[in-house]
Amino acid sequence: VEYSYPPLVPDSPDECPTGWKYLPTLALPDGSHNYDEDTVYFHLPSLTHPQKTVYGVSCFRQIPVE
Repeated sequence: VEYSYPPLVPDSPDECPTGWKYLPTLALPDGSHNYDEDTVYFHLPSLTHPQKTVYGVSCFRQIPVE
């Protein structure tokens, strides 16, 4: 996680909670290397309210390397 406000884990702004250990996989899906850029919408179960859902958006873009 590059940025989260408020932090997902107190005192660790770039860490994921254990319950969301698959967040990086959802945010950057398999096959993303085949696209120059894309936006991914996903959802995760709430860590504090079992009947609620947390929605997320991930945007990525390929950067040329020379």
